[in-house]
Amino acid sequence: MTASEEFQRLHLRAGMVVEDLGIIQAFEDDGVLTQLGYFGDAAGEFD
Repeated sequence: MTASEEFQRLHLRAGMVVEDLGIIQAFEDDGVLTQLGYFGDAAGEFD
């Protein structure tokens, strides 16, 4: 979504009137489970 032209234009426009506007990455549905799996794999490397 953040790569779409519409999003980039809206972000640019909002940045003109909002101080310190930021965008964060987020996941939903199965994407959350995938990220948790990656986290578990990485954490397991420290055992």
